[in-house]
Amino acid sequence: MRFTIIALAASLVATATAAPLNKRIIGGGPVLEGDIPYIVEIQAKSGLCTGFLVDSQTIMTAARCLKDKSNPTVYIGNIKLGKGTKAAVSKFVVHPNFDDKKGLNDIALIFLSKKASVTPSKALTSPGAMPKSVIKNFPKYNDELNKVSLNVDPTVNCKSKNPNFNDKTQFCTRDIPLGHSACDGDWGGPVFSNNRLVGLVSRGTSGIKCSEKGSFQYFTYIKPFISWAKSEISKN
Repeated sequence: MRFTIIALAASLVATATAAPLNKRIIGGGPVLEGDIPYIVEIQAKSGLCTGFLVDSQTIMTAARCLKDKSNPTVYIGNIKLGKGTKAAVSKFVVHPNFDDKKGLNDIALIFLSKKASVTPSKALTSPGAMPKSVIKNFPKYNDELNKVSLNVDPTVNCKSKNPNFNDKTQFCTRDIPLGHSACDGDWGGPVFSNNRLVGLVSRGTSGIKCSEKGSFQYFTYIKPFISWAKSEISKN
């Protein structure tokens, strides 16, 4: 089963106030122009994140990207950092049960002031099932949209590094082979299995650098959150 992470990988500073993004997708390969038109670059005070359109006026991303509680700057639909179409943000909503310390319910929605002109993902209408494994890896990264394929680990391993892990709403990967992983700053990027969107990048392992031995990455499985997302969208 193919499992691929997509994020805006870079070794630069997104904004004057953002943290340096010197450790992004490790071992990833480039995405071609037009492959994922609904991809979104998110520039927040806390740093650079990735998201994706779930309808023409709503972006889904990781809640931890919006911890500074101010509207981010977003760019839609380009594989190069800062080269997408800038879109005005009206508001955002973080899942009410988001727990940053435990890493749970790490999901949020950003609402645009106007409808985007690109076709959104099918995350709300046809989300994929929980992924099991991957079959391919990609060899490099740069300052464009990148992808990397990773193995999904069993629950017992995920819990070994994070006792709060919830296998109903999360899945995790280990850095196998070494040098291929999602990393700091890739948060919110879409995750695919069999060409269907199944989740988003959430976090790494506390106290361990990404791509190093013992490194795990955790992901939010979006299917359990579809009802919440649709409810919030109906209010907008």
